[in-house]
Amino acid sequence: MPGALYLALVRSPYPHAEITNVDWSPAARVPGFVTALSGRDLADWLAPFPVPPQSAGVRLQRRYPLAVDRVRFVGEGVVAVVATSRSAAEDAAAEVLVE
Repeated sequence: MPGALYLALVRSPYPHAEITNVDWSPAARVPGFVTALSGRDLADWLAPFPVPPQSAGVRLQRRYPLAVDRVRFVGEGVVAVVATSRSAAEDAAAEVLVE
């Protein structure tokens, strides 16, 4: 589709970790790269996922579409990469460095 943009997610390989730094400058060199956004970049704009009412003794964590400061499970989204093609988005996502 002409003019369409594609998104690829950088996902956490760790079950529990703090996010101390995100560097997508290597991704910016991939042809077709448009932008990349982390959970921290979007924290003021995103609402947490709705959660069901809590039962006695159950504590649910507030979760966002992209992790903000900490990942809680393997596969949690950390960075959204936008590009002009699916392959460019995937290639650029592979270049993002997350510490």
